[in-house]
Parts: sequence; structure tokens; C-alpha cells
Amino acid sequence: MVELSLVDGGLLSRFMRRIGLADRVRMQALVFPLVAWLPLAALSVFEGRAVSGVKIPFFLDYGVYGRLLVAVPLLVLAEIAVRKRTRAVLRDFVTAKLISEQDMPRFEHAVAAAARLSESLLPEAIALGAVYAVTALRIHLVPFEPLTTWYHKGNVITLAGWYYALASLPIFLFLLIRWIWRLAIWTGLLWKISRLGLQLLPIHPDGMGGLGFLRLAQTPFGLVGFAGGAVMSSYLIRGMIYSGGSLGGSVAPMAAYVILATFVILAPAFAFTDKLVEVRANGLLKYGDIGQEYARLFDEKWAKGVNPDSETILGSTDIQSLADLRNSLVIVQNMSVVAIDRKTIIIIAAAAAIPMLPLLLLAVPFEEIIARLLGLRG
Repeated sequence: MVELSLVDGGLLSRFMRRIGLADRVRMQALVFPLVAWLPLAALSVFEGRAVSGVKIPFFLDYGVYGRLLVAVPLLVLAEIAVRKRTRAVLRDFVTAKLISEQDMPRFEHAVAAAARLSESLLPEAIALGAVYAVTALRIHLVPFEPLTTWYHKGNVITLAGWYYALASLPIFLFLLIRWIWRLAIWTGLLWKISRLGLQLLPIHPDGMGGLGFLRLAQTPFGLVGFAGGAVMSSYLIRGMIYSGGSLGGSVAPMAAYVILATFVILAPAFAFTDKLVEVRANGLLKYGDIGQEYARLFDEKWAKGVNPDSETILGSTDIQSLADLRNSLVIVQNMSVVAIDRKTIIIIAAAAAIPMLPLLLLAVPFEEIIARLLGLRG
């Protein structure tokens, strides 16, 4: 079977191989934020805007921390878990015998097509061009904020500001767009697999027809949601400190982000929903027929006295079999039509929401939060 890696192909991966960092993801997670942040710090110190002299000095700009020192390393480190889990999930389709022999060529073709997309240089080249186009628009069209900052003097961009626009911000945006592309590839692959004649079972113990293992692939993408939450949180904190923002005004964007991030990360699993709806409906019909036939025979034998062997009900396995059949029907009735469970949803939503907690600590004194949790205040 063709091995798929969502994270080992593309323009950046080829560059990492050339400089000897392709298999050293943890080192990349250190190098990228240093390249993005350290020169900014040095230039801000050189220009006298690191800790004072302006309303928002560099070392007190929380938006920079969120993007460059939290989001960037997380977007790199997420590759480790995503690589391992997506490969394991694809193997499970085969080892669990969900793919029939006649569909194996189509399955392998779909995986190979996804691998080619992942390894293609063109999408990441387009992404890089888009990043610099956005950066150029940001420089020329977005008005400077009224507060003096480390990255501009009136209408003039500082040296640190130019480095941020030409290097630091593109690094963050490129890594983010790269993950959106990877998620799109994964979604497309799962959709193609869902069109195969999958051998799903309505009475599978996982309550998802045998697709419960898909949860393992989606959970690592929660790191991407965490990175995005860190960026949003840092900029909301920046607004609360320097622009008079409030916790109340931040609730709506925070909630919208958590909902959107959770849906986007879990969206690939919805590719199988129509298949699971069909499996559940067919299961209800088939196991309903089996239950009807068994109940009729049970009724004739024990309620109507049609017992040719004069068997006694004491010790008979008929009652246990009837109960087992009922349990099987209950499993079918409770079968989920989405290949995700509540726990997975909570994990992904929590990953997106946890970076927002500093906002609460900023708006409400820590002592008051503890007092409310302990019920000492109303």
C-alpha cells in the first residue's frame, strides 16, 4: 500500500531536506521562531523601541508573542502527531478489512493521488506568493494605527517593521496556509474513501459502524486549533491593554473562533455521514426482521406451548439469546451517523479555547476567580 504523509512534501519540506532538518521537526520548532522573533528583538533594541519610547514597545506587544513564539512552533510540532496518526488510520482501513478486495485498487489510487498533492511544489509556491501579496496589501492599504509602536514611526516603517513584514509575518502565514492545504488534502482523501463499498457493520462495538478509529486522526489537528487560539487571544489581550477593549467585547469573537475551529478540524469525519446513515437504516431493517422472527418463535415455544421437546424454561438459553438480540438492536439504534464522539469534540474545542484563559485572568483578578469557584462570592 502507498504510504501517505501529509507533512513531508512540498516546497518547505524540500528546503528542509536540503539544509539537513527534514527529519528534525523539534529542531525546526526551535529554528523557525528564532528566525522570526530574534532579529525583531535585536532591531527593536537597536532602534530604542524594545521596552520604551513608544506606546507599544516590542517586548510588550503580546500579538507578536502569540504569533511567533506560540503559534509558529506549534504549527511545526503538530507535524509529528499528524504524520503518525494519519498513516495509522489509513492502515486501519485495510487491516480492519473495511476495504473489499475489488476496491483495493481504488483505495490505493486515492492514497497515491493525495500523496502527489502533498508532495507537489506548486500549491506551496502559490501559498508563498499569496502570503507576500497579503503582506504588500497590508503595508500599502491598511492604515497605521494611531498608537506609536515598535514597527512604525508615524507613516514610516521601522527596520524591525520591515523585517516583520518581509520575514516574520510570512513565516507564520505560510505555515498556517500550509496546514489549511493539508487539511483540505485529508478531507478530499477521506471523501474518496467514503465513496468506496466499505464493509461497515451496524452492530460494531464502537457505535460508528467500525469507523471509530478516525477519531485518532482528527485529534492531533487540535494543535493547529490551539495555535490559532493563541494568536487570537494575544491580539485580544493587546486590545484590552492598549485600546480599551473589554472582556465582554471579546466573548463573541472567542466563541466564534472556537466553534469555527472545531467544525473545520472535525469536518473530514463528516465525509462518511451519508454512508453511516445508510448503514444504520439498513441495520435497523435487517436486525428488526431478525428480532421479529426470533420473537415469533420464542412466543410460539414458550407462550403458546408449542414445545415439541418438552424443554423446561429453567436453564434455557432462549431467554439470554432474546436479551442478546435486543442488545444488538439497541446498538444499531444508538449508532452514530458521524465518525466522531463527544470526547473528541470536547478535546478539539478545549484546545481552541484554552489559549483564551489569559483573557479571563486579565479581566478578572485571580483572587476573585478563586473566590467564585469556591463559592465565597455570588
